[in-house]
Amino acid sequence: MSEARPWEEVAAFRLDAQKHPSLCKAQQALASAELLRGQGRLDCAANRYYYAVLHAASQFLGYRTPSGQKWDHSRLADAYVKGYDNQAYPAFTAAQLARNRADYSPIPVSDWHISHLLVPVAETLKRAMRKASVQGTPNDSR
Repeated sequence: MSEARPWEEVAAFRLDAQKHPSLCKAQQALASAELLRGQGRLDCAANRYYYAVLHAASQFLGYRTPSGQKWDHSRLADAYVKGYDNQAYPAFTAAQLARNRADYSPIPVSDWHISHLLVPVAETLKRAMRKASVQGTPNDSR
């Protein structure tokens, strides 16, 4: 039996869109990133990886700060890392750097950049789904 690829492990989680709307968006963003990567559209894929981790953070923190303001992306990432997953920092950092290059630089994102995004982003999403008690994790015997 072949080993599952990181994005396939994330896709194995069964999400309830009513209970975990932001994690559903994160899962869809990761799947879209992989499709775009397969098509060679790496700048677009970088954008989707970035939003995958932001949507995961939003599941726990909401789309607004406690004072009612819309989250600034970097503050959302910092709050998630500090309050929920101190291992998520590499995913946020790599995703933000790749997204900035994709969106604001004339130099395109390379497959090397994308290959260094996939595992930290997928691992961050898996941890988020486990924290949210999502059923159907790949290692779940329930």
